[in-house]
Amino acid sequence: MKNFRTSLRHSGVLFLLLLIAGFAAPLTAAELKPDSLEDRIARLEAARTTINTGDNAWMLTSTALVLMMTAPGLALFYGGLVRRKNVLATMMHSINQVKGVLFTIILAVVATFIILKVVDALVGLRPPEEEESQGLDLAQHGEKAYHD
Repeated sequence: MKNFRTSLRHSGVLFLLLLIAGFAAPLTAAELKPDSLEDRIARLEAARTTINTGDNAWMLTSTALVLMMTAPGLALFYGGLVRRKNVLATMMHSINQVKGVLFTIILAVVATFIILKVVDALVGLRPPEEEESQGLDLAQHGEKAYHD
């Protein structure tokens, strides 16, 4: 037991020394001077990456995978919190809650679409094409938004 405590103490001291050395190493005089604006802009330009379709496809795929794992994960999690005879009922409660959320989302999307179509038929959602090409400030208010 004594050897274990000694080795534990030595490893703790070694960890602290490495931690101090890790924080002290970057603090040299060359790195303390502030960078010029051009250097910082050059670093930002070099670090800027473009978004490509492969990144977008992977993000959509991984999001879909996480969403597909949510319902079974919740069901298994809540099923593990109850006695054995209530596991199936608890899992079905979770599945029914997910169904309710999906139904609510679908209902909201359909109702919004119907309301927008009714408003578009009665009042119109867009201005007439001539007003839009002329500019809404000039057509509706008689003044220009920007000075020439």
